[in-house]
Amino acid sequence: HKEMFVEPRDSASFKSLVAAYGEALDRPNGGGAVLLAVCRGKMSEGIDFADKHGRCVIVTGIPFPAVNDPRVTLKRAFLDELKRGPQQKGGQPPISGELWYKQQAARAVNQAVGRVIRHRNDFGAILLADERFAAWPKQALLSKWMSPKVQTHDSFGAVAQQLSAFFRHHREAQQRLLAEAGPPQEPQPVARGVVEYE
Repeated sequence: HKEMFVEPRDSASFKSLVAAYGEALDRPNGGGAVLLAVCRGKMSEGIDFADKHGRCVIVTGIPFPAVNDPRVTLKRAFLDELKRGPQQKGGQPPISGELWYKQQAARAVNQAVGRVIRHRNDFGAILLADERFAAWPKQALLSKWMSPKVQTHDSFGAVAQQLSAFFRHHREAQQRLLAEAGPPQEPQPVARGVVEYE
């Protein structure tokens, strides 16, 4: 079984949780670890989870801003009023409040899924677990690198089979690379820590 970690609400225990998560992943013959976080939280927007630290991101539901938040309500009303008003020549037409609302959710999703692939040789799976995501590539709400790769499935069995084949392929590729590289060199000390982006 995998050890479970949950993003803390308080920032005081944040760095220790990330360190414990990394240690669980680094244990020889360990079962791995699962990190649960929320969109728009510190884990989903400011941390680098490269390589084995982030092999899969699962987004359940669409993280729309709180519809009853007064700032959201005002922003949507303001944009809708701008859209109904006179159009400025040569400029981009204003967006509707509804489109802005969808874009805010899309930004949160794109930030979260961006945690899984951090460099050219990295790999990982992204699962968008809500049927409403199926229309997002057509609406240009997902990142350009991801939109053409989106696949929809009607059953979890097909997803599980495809995930298994995906990770088996990458595990075999890594084993081939290690075999070609020869015996391991003396390990160099590795700095541990949290890489945060502002």
